[in-house]
Amino acid sequence: MIKYLYCLELSLFLLFSCHNSNVEKFYYDTGELKGITKIMDQSQGTYTYKEFYKNGILKEEGIAQDGHPIGHWKKYYGDGVLKWEGDYTKNGNMVISSDTAKFPSYFLRLPNYLEMPMKRENAKLKVGENYKFRVLVHGIEPSNYLVVDSLYNLIPTNKQDSDTYPYIITPGRAGKLHILVLFPNEEGHFLRGKPYLSYDFLVEK
Repeated sequence: MIKYLYCLELSLFLLFSCHNSNVEKFYYDTGELKGITKIMDQSQGTYTYKEFYKNGILKEEGIAQDGHPIGHWKKYYGDGVLKWEGDYTKNGNMVISSDTAKFPSYFLRLPNYLEMPMKRENAKLKVGENYKFRVLVHGIEPSNYLVVDSLYNLIPTNKQDSDTYPYIITPGRAGKLHILVLFPNEEGHFLRGKPYLSYDFLVEK
């Protein structure tokens, strides 16, 4: 029997409208388009769903039923780069893997990268400077892993640009800097220690 972790409830701002139209649009308080829904099968309670950032870039898209996601979904960062692509069951559970016994080592085999736009290729980081970045692990929604430093402290949120580069780090001393990505075990717990993903940088004064 396939097992699923993390039943994540998607906060949709619409179920169905009492209007006759099958297509409905919704807006931010400041007037920008926030979302579009289109009824697929009213008897089944299914509809397509698209949500947008205020800048007009698509934030997420997929199919929903009675207020929760089902089937294939995509989520995007604020600059349009794909954040996550995956599937939900008919009950709204996010599909991660059918073999939870191999967690967390399963996650380490997935394509992944860390993107830090302010860092030039092969360049060292500077003490005291701020570096925003994002991490992508193929097929894994970011809420299902933790990004920490070498002491297992959570990396701070980049509040000024969280939609595009959600993390920010400020090196405090010269030497090696390690950014780690932790994944849950088969019971859904995050544990210190290996296995984890590690992105390593050199820091200079």
